[in-house]
Amino acid sequence: MPEPTVQPPTPTPPAVRGNALRALLSAKQRPGVNWGVALAVLIMALLVPFITGGYVLFQLELVLIYIGAASGLNLAVGYAGEFLLCQATVIGMAAYVSGILSSMHNWSPIETLPLAIVAAIIWQLIISISGLRVRGLYLGILSFFSVLVFPDLVLLTSNISGGTGGLIGISPFAQPGSSDFTVLPFEIAVAVAAVSALIVRNLVVSGWGIRLRYLRDAPHSLASAGVNITRTKLTVYVVSAIPAALAGWALAYFSESLTSSVFGLSLTLILFAGVQLVRPGSIAGPIIGAGLLEGYSQLVGPFSQYNTLGLGALLTLALIVLPGGFGRFLSRNSGSAAATRRRRILSAGPVTPELNPLVELRRARQDASAAGQAENDTAVVLEVRDIVKSFGGNRAVDGAGFTVGTGRIVALMGENGSGKTTLVNIISGFLRPDSGQVLIKGRPTTGMVASQVARLGCARTFQVPQVVGELTVRENVEVGLLYRSCVGPARAILLPFIARRADRVRREAAVRICEEMGLSAEQIDQETDTLSLGMRRIVEVARAIASSADLICLDEPAAGLNDDEIDSLSQVLKDVRQTGEAILLVEHNARFVLSTCDDIILLRAGKVEAFFSDVDEDNLPPALQRHLRRATVSV
Repeated sequence: MPEPTVQPPTPTPPAVRGNALRALLSAKQRPGVNWGVALAVLIMALLVPFITGGYVLFQLELVLIYIGAASGLNLAVGYAGEFLLCQATVIGMAAYVSGILSSMHNWSPIETLPLAIVAAIIWQLIISISGLRVRGLYLGILSFFSVLVFPDLVLLTSNISGGTGGLIGISPFAQPGSSDFTVLPFEIAVAVAAVSALIVRNLVVSGWGIRLRYLRDAPHSLASAGVNITRTKLTVYVVSAIPAALAGWALAYFSESLTSSVFGLSLTLILFAGVQLVRPGSIAGPIIGAGLLEGYSQLVGPFSQYNTLGLGALLTLALIVLPGGFGRFLSRNSGSAAATRRRRILSAGPVTPELNPLVELRRARQDASAAGQAENDTAVVLEVRDIVKSFGGNRAVDGAGFTVGTGRIVALMGENGSGKTTLVNIISGFLRPDSGQVLIKGRPTTGMVASQVARLGCARTFQVPQVVGELTVRENVEVGLLYRSCVGPARAILLPFIARRADRVRREAAVRICEEMGLSAEQIDQETDTLSLGMRRIVEVARAIASSADLICLDEPAAGLNDDEIDSLSQVLKDVRQTGEAILLVEHNARFVLSTCDDIILLRAGKVEAFFSDVDEDNLPPALQRHLRRATVSV
């Protein structure tokens, strides 16, 4: 394949060294862990009970368990973009379940822990289920409602929860054979913080880290890659509840009594502002932020009038003045860091092409395509039958129908408002038609959601490129491979060494696809928010190609590309069709269409006006010539 010309990479700033905080906050998709530093911090933390005690030690225990809870909230808010404000009540539910079982039934902490986790997950799901239909501010308001009603729930169950008088008589943690209760609780608090951070870390360094960031910034692209959005959100709700459950369970035994006021506005502000203050979507961010804010709360007093006022002011500062947290001013991703990531991907015994199942999948499809075309050159990949779609009184698509064959590049052309994008949205499952039918490889897809259609063999791009800027080009391309190669959340958390194998296979496949697109090693490791609009479109096309779909729908892929990038994209699409994929593109750029496409479909007022097969740009049909003269971009 001739190597196409691509835009040179944007220069990246030099690496910044010697700042430990900056190094912590710069960790993104695969945050490295300095296990020596982590061990040193853990040892120092375990020595604290021998240095101090009493109420100061209890305050430090609260700081640690709220750090753990903030790690769970960071998974939902910072990584997945799920605006949840119910974490304080999730902690409260786990605390009350543990406290009631301890005070009324004398259950030990080990016995109450599983039930506390189950109760927290159920409560989280009840509150967060609205997130399957709404997101952003609406989800935040709905989830914050739980903070307002939690005291009433405690009051309604006062026969077991103690009501306004509080729940008392909870047995404390006790070190076996000793009456000294100070050492073991602090060790448990350290364990709660460490385990919570480890749960989040193991999940986000796997393919789930990419998956969650796409859920936050580009959910439509995630669905078009075959990833089930509902299942992903439910996973976020369940996993983020576990650190809160650990915090609530520990808090019940630390406090030995519970009141509903603990799980109100102040704790909500501590957790949410703790996530937002330093750097949301990083491992260290909520640890530092929640630790600082809980320390402030303990310093001024949890029930002081200055507590809520100060926490609210800090949250306002974080959201308005520093929306990305002050850590964004400290962290800079450098070219040398990107090169280090690339070396880490391929250095630990790279998977050879012969052993890479994703590479082999493309080879097998290419061989099958060659064999199939030898028998039948007109195999149909896409069939559109009499599609009708109206929006109010406007009929956007009016009985459109056509077919796309194997290994064909077909352009949908027409004036603005002719129904091109609406038709692509229907084909890819983002809209349901009022009537008509869509078949991919003979399989009806009408009525399926976008992720189901993608799994049946349809990938797509969008008019406005939907990529995640903080991820590298390679990580964005990996999204097209996720539904085949991303392990389940339980294995990612509990068996990270298994997840690493699947991740390494997926990364190498993504690198090879990027190389097929003509991207250099520097561009592959470059963050997409530093790329031009044209390069982001090429990344989107690479992501669609990575899915190995039977049909690839491209919505204005040449918009914003310069001439060299257009020629590069044209050559890539011609190479892709050799593996058997059919390509349907919506495009106004006549030069790109005529140099790339085999067939052209003209739409007018939602109807197929004409179908031109095997278009020869030197001998264009009169009807096509008339359209091109009216087009915004002429030959």
